[in-house]
Amino acid sequence: MIPRAILKKIQQTRLCSTGRIACALAFVLGGLSLLLATGAAKPEPASALRVLVKPSKTNVRVGEPFKVALRVENATRSNRSVRVMSCTWYRAWNLDSDNASSGKIHDTNTNAFKSYENDAPVEMILPPGGAYTNEMELSLDEPTGQRKFSFRMSFTSVDGTQAFWSEKVEMNIVPPEHPSCWQRGTKIFRDRDGDGRIDWEVSGDTWRHDGVDTYKADTNYDGYYDVESAWGGITGGEYSHKSIHERVPKVGNDFVPIESPRWVP
Repeated sequence: MIPRAILKKIQQTRLCSTGRIACALAFVLGGLSLLLATGAAKPEPASALRVLVKPSKTNVRVGEPFKVALRVENATRSNRSVRVMSCTWYRAWNLDSDNASSGKIHDTNTNAFKSYENDAPVEMILPPGGAYTNEMELSLDEPTGQRKFSFRMSFTSVDGTQAFWSEKVEMNIVPPEHPSCWQRGTKIFRDRDGDGRIDWEVSGDTWRHDGVDTYKADTNYDGYYDVESAWGGITGGEYSHKSIHERVPKVGNDFVPIESPRWVP
C-alpha cells in the first residue's frame, strides 16, 4: 500500500504535467489563430486587375500613328487602389511586341523623358468592376518584313512590383499602294527607277547592331547587278567594293511589299 503522502505527491506531479501540456497546446492553437487572422496580408493576386487594350484600328501602315484605348479594371469583389503619376502616367505602361516588330513599334509621346515640376502620384480607388482609363498613341516606325504583327501591354501601379498584362492584340500591315520596296527574310530590295524591276538590295539589317551589310546595285538598270560593296561595322564606312555581273532577282510571292525604310537610299 502506497503511503498517503507519496500518493498526494504523485497526483500533484500529474496535474502539473497536464497543465503544462494544456498551456503548450493553447499557445500553438493561439498562434494558429493569429496566423489565420493575419492571412489577409497576401500578395496581390494575378487576376485582381484586368488590363484591356483596344486599338482604334487593326489595319495600319508603317509610320502611321494609331490610338490605343487603355483600361485597368478591378476584377475582384472588393475595392482596389491603383496609383499613377499625374503628368507622366504613361510610365506605368510597358509594351511587348512579337519578334518581327520588336524595337519597331513605339509610343509616339515626344515628352517620354521630360520631367514635370508638379508630377506626383495620384491614387484611385476602383470599386468592383470599376476601371481606370486612358489613351496612348503608338506607331510602327519601320517595316517588319511580315504582313502582320502583334503586341500586348502591361500596367504597373506606382511603387508596385507586379505587372498586369493584357491579351495579345493582332494587327495587319497595309502594304504600300504602289510598292517600290520589298523584303524577303532579312534582305531588302528596291526599285529605284520605277520600272517595276529590282535594281538594288541590302543583305539585312545588321547595321542595327554594328554589323556589316552587303549591298548590290544595278547602276545602269539593265537587269544585272554590277557593283557589290560592304558597309557598316563599329567604325562605319566602306569595307570592300568590287564589280560583279549577277542577274537581279524577280519579285515573287515571298517578297513582302513594304514602305521604304528611312535609311534606304
